Amino acid sequence: MNMNTKSLVVQDPQNALQVVESWAGMARDARKRRAAKASQDDDREDLRSLLDSYVLAFSRSRSDTSKRTIDTYWQGAKKLLNWCAENGRKPHAVAGEDISRFIASMHELLPKTRQVHLSGAKTMIKALRWAGVGKDDPFIMENGSPIQIRNPDKAEDKIDPFTVDEVKKLLEGANDRERALILLGVDGGLRLEEIQKLKWSGVDSDRNLLKFKGKGSKSAKVTVTDRVIAALEAMKNGDSDTVFKIGRRRLQQIFTRRCQDAGVKPRGIHSLRHSCGTRLYELTRDLLIVKRHLRHSSTVTSEIYAHLADGDYQEAVKMLESNGYA
Repeated sequence: MNMNTKSLVVQDPQNALQVVESWAGMARDARKRRAAKASQDDDREDLRSLLDSYVLAFSRSRSDTSKRTIDTYWQGAKKLLNWCAENGRKPHAVAGEDISRFIASMHELLPKTRQVHLSGAKTMIKALRWAGVGKDDPFIMENGSPIQIRNPDKAEDKIDPFTVDEVKKLLEGANDRERALILLGVDGGLRLEEIQKLKWSGVDSDRNLLKFKGKGSKSAKVTVTDRVIAALEAMKNGDSDTVFKIGRRRLQQIFTRRCQDAGVKPRGIHSLRHSCGTRLYELTRDLLIVKRHLRHSSTVTSEIYAHLADGDYQEAVKMLESNGYA
């Protein structure tokens, strides 16, 4: 049974179930034959449906995985499939040296982009192996370590938070919608997708709480400031349960225009989240609080804000003037 997944809406549980069952519901031998034929013939439609079925059934988020995430996996999978077609290899038969060559072929791309494509390629191979095609994992090196792409840039060098003065300029003259958008990022620490999907039913004004679907479709809950609640209440209008009722791209366009009008260097909305982490660490010097508020899985991720909040370091260096050398 072939299924065209280009119009897949995975948020629809019934649709997602159909996609999963298109492969998982088959007898093991039949699934293996179908996957082998798809790999041998480079049948992109069948390979795509296999990847979708595997992700929806066995990934960490399973049926809660967003269509955007699955599309991203598929972009990386296509990258590998194209490489295989150009080099006379079949996806189910690639070996570790092939993966090394595949990674080398992406040398012109940024490390982050290569990592995203590598993740999609890994998922395609996992899906084929789940279907019974392929034996050894080509992404595991002989020493047992996974093949990875090293990013030469330090994490703290890749982010560009807004300063306190810049945030003040952004808020001055902002309309109700812009103010709520800015404060959800800079006080609430929400990601763009979390802001876009925020619902009024998840806004608890009495307890200053926001409840929403976070990264990986995990349920999330954060405490927010009074001004976040006030900004949200100021823009509430209509019967829709969705707060902003527009897409991520439109939200980013609105924010970019606000930056331009305020005379502030435009950055992505995610930089507001970085501003939140930086400021929260400056005020508390507590990585556990930063971890909790930004919902990091580990304080290792939160440590970038300790590096960014370098006011103490600068003051310490100034003290060298009194070291007696003069």
